[in-house]
Amino acid sequence: MRAPPTRLEDRGAGQPEADRCALACAFLAKAVLDLKTPKALIDRLQADSKLRRLCGFDLRFALPSESTFSRAFVEFASSELIQRVHARMIKATLGKQLIGHISRDSTSGCIGFEFCKCSNIDLI
Repeated sequence: MRAPPTRLEDRGAGQPEADRCALACAFLAKAVLDLKTPKALIDRLQADSKLRRLCGFDLRFALPSESTFSRAFVEFASSELIQRVHARMIKATLGKQLIGHISRDSTSGCIGFEFCKCSNIDLI
């Protein structure tokens, strides 16, 4: 099995760049909508014209085939596309800003606990 190309220019003949962008957006939508299969995504894209336009598919043309979606999704998954997009979004939004979080327990520590007063226990 051949390793996926690292750059889009290395792909050679195939889908035009604009279609790859729409497929990448569809890959992200599949993850966000928690759709399990490419077929479920295709069904959703056929039923939801707004999602179809958001992904970048032209309403006048048919969607790519299920095998095209599957091949592209394998390439995107192996190149960790979602992780790279997420990292870039965090960097663009927050930069080097440090995010802190404090967790506090709101329950009282004494409720439901009884302390044993045993003075005759020998500790080793």
